Amino acid sequence: MIPGITASKWNLTNKMSMHTEPNNRWPPAAGFCPNRTTGPVSQHSGHLQRTVRGIAWLLAWATLHPLPVSAESISVYTANIVGVQRLALPAANRFRLAAAPFESEHNTLQELLAPQQMIAATTAAGADRIRFWDTQEQTYRSAALHPNGNYYLLNASGQFDGGWVVVNEWVVTPGTGFWIVTAPTSPDNRSVLVAGDVSTRADIELPITQGYQILTYPFAVEQPLGQTQLMASGATAATTAAGADRVRIWNPDQQRYEGYALHSNGTWYQLTPSGQFDSDWIESTHTFQPGEAFFYWAQHDFTWTEPNPITTMDEP
Repeated sequence: MIPGITASKWNLTNKMSMHTEPNNRWPPAAGFCPNRTTGPVSQHSGHLQRTVRGIAWLLAWATLHPLPVSAESISVYTANIVGVQRLALPAANRFRLAAAPFESEHNTLQELLAPQQMIAATTAAGADRIRFWDTQEQTYRSAALHPNGNYYLLNASGQFDGGWVVVNEWVVTPGTGFWIVTAPTSPDNRSVLVAGDVSTRADIELPITQGYQILTYPFAVEQPLGQTQLMASGATAATTAAGADRVRIWNPDQQRYEGYALHSNGTWYQLTPSGQFDSDWIESTHTFQPGEAFFYWAQHDFTWTEPNPITTMDEP
């Protein structure tokens, strides 16, 4: 089963269904949708060995150097800021919208989700599955981990593609997210690590296109939805939810969506199960956590610009 859409626009009834043809009103289900065979398919020599060494170092580093997370400005004393984010995963056969709030040397699937910490299987249904949303095609590209250490493309039925297309080098664009669908053998209280360089740029610009995309707040700090620069960057606000930009946030514990839309007064308000502004005008209190992704519906193209809240300085 998949996080799906079963009624009229912006339904929040929390039902699950197989949904393979998302329309322009619904966040698409993270299911076995048609895939596009785009992106590099080769594996670089020595890549796996580098990943093994890197993950061993990161596990030790994360244990000894827990990172502070705050909505306030963070001061980091280092010349090369390495970030490690732990992503808690739900129980077996459940869903997590995740992201890597860092920049990385390659930003490839295998770099961000190293095989050593994922569950592999000879069948896709038995493995951890990763689903990316193709913003241009408005459809999913899906992959699963095989015991040989490679991520392989999945076909429209959710099985390993007969051509065994290796997708280790799929690029994970900074500022975007992806689904992790846990394997049926996934234990409770499981987590994985993602790592990369903490951005030192003054701001990050993310291209937003009309339609659906999976996004994340691009810095490794907490940030309330209402304090993002989405509206200032050009997000569409309106007096009706149908005419506004909308956000759908996946609750991994309850396995359901929460919906919000941007009102013309500049406030993100909660949506009802039918996709309208709630008559009680409940303001969003949601705070994005590092590594959390969300679906975003844009009425038109714009560039989302967020200033960097992280302050870096020389070692005292």
